[in-house]
Amino acid sequence: MAYAEDKLLINRIRGHLRRLLNYRRMYDRKWLYYYRQLLSYREPQYYPDNITKRSNVFIPYQWSNVDTTVGRLCDAFFGFEPNFETRGRGLLDFEAAERMDLVLKYKLHQAQWEGAFDLMARTGCTYGPMAWKVDWNFSSDIVMEKVPVPLTQMDETGQEVPILGIDGQPMISHYVPQPKRVYKNCPKIVPIDVFDLLIDPDGKYIGCMTEKTLGQLKDEAESWKALNPPEEGNPQQDLYFPEALEEIENRIQKSDDFEAEDVLIRIAELWDTQNNTCILITTQDDAEVIGLKDQRAAIRTSSYSAFRRPLFGGGEPVLLWAGPNPFMHKRCPILYTSYTKLQNEPLGVGVIEPAADLVDRLSRFAGMIEDNWNLGVNSRVAYDINKAIDKDQLNYMNVPGGNVAFDGPPGDALFPIPHFTPPAGDYQILALFKGMIEMTSGISDFYGKGLGSPTNNDTATGITSVIQEQSMKFRAAIRNIAYDIMMPTLEMCASNIQQFITDEEEFLISDAQPGLPKRVQVRPEELIGNYSFQFAATYYMTNRVLLQRNMLALANVVAENPYVSLPDFTRELFKVFQIPNLQRVLRDPQTVQQEMAAQQAQQLMLQEIQAEEESRRQKEQTVVAGVVGAAGKAAVAKAGPRPSRATGGKEGRPRRPQQPEGKIPGGGPTSVMRSMSQALGGNALGLEGLGEKSIGGLG
Repeated sequence: MAYAEDKLLINRIRGHLRRLLNYRRMYDRKWLYYYRQLLSYREPQYYPDNITKRSNVFIPYQWSNVDTTVGRLCDAFFGFEPNFETRGRGLLDFEAAERMDLVLKYKLHQAQWEGAFDLMARTGCTYGPMAWKVDWNFSSDIVMEKVPVPLTQMDETGQEVPILGIDGQPMISHYVPQPKRVYKNCPKIVPIDVFDLLIDPDGKYIGCMTEKTLGQLKDEAESWKALNPPEEGNPQQDLYFPEALEEIENRIQKSDDFEAEDVLIRIAELWDTQNNTCILITTQDDAEVIGLKDQRAAIRTSSYSAFRRPLFGGGEPVLLWAGPNPFMHKRCPILYTSYTKLQNEPLGVGVIEPAADLVDRLSRFAGMIEDNWNLGVNSRVAYDINKAIDKDQLNYMNVPGGNVAFDGPPGDALFPIPHFTPPAGDYQILALFKGMIEMTSGISDFYGKGLGSPTNNDTATGITSVIQEQSMKFRAAIRNIAYDIMMPTLEMCASNIQQFITDEEEFLISDAQPGLPKRVQVRPEELIGNYSFQFAATYYMTNRVLLQRNMLALANVVAENPYVSLPDFTRELFKVFQIPNLQRVLRDPQTVQQEMAAQQAQQLMLQEIQAEEESRRQKEQTVVAGVVGAAGKAAVAKAGPRPSRATGGKEGRPRRPQQPEGKIPGGGPTSVMRSMSQALGGNALGLEGLGEKSIGGLG
């Protein structure tokens, strides 16, 4: 699509943009309130004189809940390596899947997607919705390249010529550094602020607001051209309209305080999911969002807009791009979900919202208790206005140790005002609210507290109920993130790698076995294929101890099952126990099979040697038996067969069945009873040892 000042298109885009902003505006004030609760911030509270401050304590339940949830989410997806697996969809994709798995892990680590996930998860837990954009990094870095300087000499004409070595190549004198521009060529994952997210309740448009400088726009446009050379039947496509960049640069007012490349440009990015098109336009329609960000920043700092760079504004919006989806996967790169989904509510609910009112009330009760103690120490008094009382000293009495000087009996001039002291039973409401907060949020210290109970509950039933309550709520959040964000991210990143990596690259293998090369060359054609992805950590992090016990029991049961692949089962078992670097720990199945075959051959050889030795011994016994005669035979028959060392001389009782998962560390309640019984002679109560020990002096 060519650039044109289409006023009708610009007005239509602005109409959709205002509609999305109006829908989100209903949540802006609520999100600002949740952010205050996250930071345990409350407005100052005063006594009726509007001078003396009251208690303003805020219990940091929300901070603890959000921090705990974010940590568990990060552990669910990045708890151990490898955190995901790449699998081929067809028979011809398995070999390419191994290469893509290597490249994808390296590129995502280069894109620092773990840090982006932490920010996105923290946004979702605080406000409800969470989103990021899966883009490609078109920027570049300047690296230093080592350039050889040849050894030269003067020829007959007086010019310097390189000295050739034995191999015919110029001899190197030394090396000098030289700057070189290198494209990053990796995915770019950008978390989206909740105040910049644009979600259409009808589901047609998905968008976000971004801020980029003019210099960034130019650099991205040049990198896009370098990575997308024109081909036959596929003419080169610009990332932004060149005429639009020129118009922005011409409209920026020249100033001595800043350069044109440093001016911020606020851009609305809208993706039409039905027509699969992308629209980029400069905008000033969300000016109130800057005010909300100012209020959010003022909670801890002074202002948000005070340190911002100059912002491009004024005049009509500029259409930066309008056209088809430029990515090969043809999907919207903005992925979003919510911590807890609601029907017909695309923005959902976070961790703070369900318990916001409960935490506020609990903090208010705690403040009332502190105010009551303050009134008890700094007692208020009633005084006679006809008496000579120094009011300044009376006001000074608000602090402990204050006194008032006057003439006459104290009881005739001042009278202490009684204050209410709640009884001990009234404080149980604090524990009740704490239990309700834990039940609502699903996060609890289950070793010391019961679910929804105002008192401690350390029984097995109480602990189990809390664990189950946490697991079910947390599994729903993991499922939302995995299916709505993480798996589509891997699919789009794999497609972008196939689209933008056109040259052979060298990738680092960080967890290779000792002795193997640490780097491998990958050609672009080796990455072509169809893939599916699975996050292994998602299925192993909930009730981990119980899952480990069950896996150990299953391993003992199916150890001899011919339908179970022992190498694959061992790999899954190691994942449950979070063993890192499985490629170093687990051995190659072919090597193990060769060693097992060698051991079997050695055992067969030993069995043949033992058989020959047994045959020779029998022949010797036959010769001895003939010499000894009948008397020797009778003596040998009377003595019977000699016990073998393998049986220990006796058959013994059959082996007791063991627990499938092995011996459990620690003793149960019967171990103490058994020790007391043995100390009192309990072993001698049977018929076999009757009378050998006395109990209580009785023989």
